[in-house]
Amino acid sequence: MILASARALSRTLPLVLVSAMDIGVPFIRMLALSHVLGLTQLGLASLLAAAVATYEQVTEIAVYRYVLSSPREVFQDALAAAHALAVTRGLIVAGVALALAYPMALIFNSGEDWGSFAMLGLIIFIRPFEHLEPRIAERDYNYAIQLKVALIAYSLSLSALAVSLMIAPSHVAIIASLLGQAIGQVVGSHWLSKEPYRLRFRSPEYIKAFKFGYPLIAGGIGVAVSGQADRFLVGGMLGLPALAVYSVLLLAALVPITMVQRILNTVTVAMLINAGEKSALLARMKLAGRIAPLVAGAYAVGVATLLNIVVPIVFGPKFVASRWMVALLAMSVFIRIVRFEPGNSILLYRGKTKRLALTNLVALSSVVLAYFFIRIWGNTEAAVLGRMGSDFLALLAMLYVTQEAYGEAFSDAVGSLIAVASVVALVCLSVLETRVGAAPGASLAVLAGFFLICGAWVATFARRLLREGAFSALR
Repeated sequence: MILASARALSRTLPLVLVSAMDIGVPFIRMLALSHVLGLTQLGLASLLAAAVATYEQVTEIAVYRYVLSSPREVFQDALAAAHALAVTRGLIVAGVALALAYPMALIFNSGEDWGSFAMLGLIIFIRPFEHLEPRIAERDYNYAIQLKVALIAYSLSLSALAVSLMIAPSHVAIIASLLGQAIGQVVGSHWLSKEPYRLRFRSPEYIKAFKFGYPLIAGGIGVAVSGQADRFLVGGMLGLPALAVYSVLLLAALVPITMVQRILNTVTVAMLINAGEKSALLARMKLAGRIAPLVAGAYAVGVATLLNIVVPIVFGPKFVASRWMVALLAMSVFIRIVRFEPGNSILLYRGKTKRLALTNLVALSSVVLAYFFIRIWGNTEAAVLGRMGSDFLALLAMLYVTQEAYGEAFSDAVGSLIAVASVVALVCLSVLETRVGAAPGASLAVLAGFFLICGAWVATFARRLLREGAFSALR
């Protein structure tokens, strides 16, 4: 077991580093912007970043995952078709972003800055020309190429941010940073790929890639609404300064989820693809169903105990969160992680992308819940409550549509989910009623206690899953 774990760690270390950069670079951006810009300009920069993310997520079709799941003998044709489909998508979305630039600027009382919204179209246009081969390499647990591409992209992104802030400190710095990242991603991926970059629009693989990806568009809408709509509502209903504070707190609590979900999704899909025997597949299903809630719980407890200690030190005292905000964010991040994983990975492995889209569409309720809660309470806590409510509904939908795909492992997944959720809820209650989350000593004690409990629980099932073949594929 120790040898298998060591092998798995050595293979996934580059992926961990990439995911760490996915968290660290946005964090560094926000840290720099929050110390240089005023709240209004910081709020506008946050709005622009949310707009880019929304355009990308609404039209997400996972083209590289189509190549990942295609037979190896059609790799080149599938890759060329995926490139073509990505470019098609980029052209359409860039045009939409350009058309909506002026109306969006007017909605947020920033009509004079409509050119900044228009520049988002250029960023979206450049990104789809990325070579997908480095991403496909993860099929063989090879994440080193992705790491190199990420180093190039993020280095250029941060350099552009620094130059922009030195020349003219304003929200334009976020545009320069995102543009630099897009250029670096494209250049780096082409430089490090061995396969020639080809576009094949007229091919059966293009149609197959579209059929694989189009159900995910509906799911992408759900992801975008649940992940970004609250920012637009806060900015529009409470103002750009409120959005600035809200964005910093969300960055600290939610952005690292990208790393957690990426690692869980990538490793789980690869593990299932290489499962082999049916008994080993079942063991891996059980392992995924138990590990994901544990990871989500550890993350949520970390947010509950450390958020209000770390954020004011790093970003300043104006970014202190209320106790209710801390508790809601902690419970929200737990629900958000488990509503995606391991359900997403299992449905992708089974090829049930339409079911996956259905679960994400449930998250559309986020915009409705957040709007009414903000109207009632008029604060940013209400927006977080709206996010959490929609994610909970999406979690229920995910459990419903994955029951068949889980098979005999379903009861393991549900039992683990309920057990860990109960512990997280108790920690959130302690944030409201005690000094946990404010006093470092009490906070660290609760965090350490959670990890001890989790370690003891893992010991009760690890050996059995090892015998059933849960770790045998990681060699």
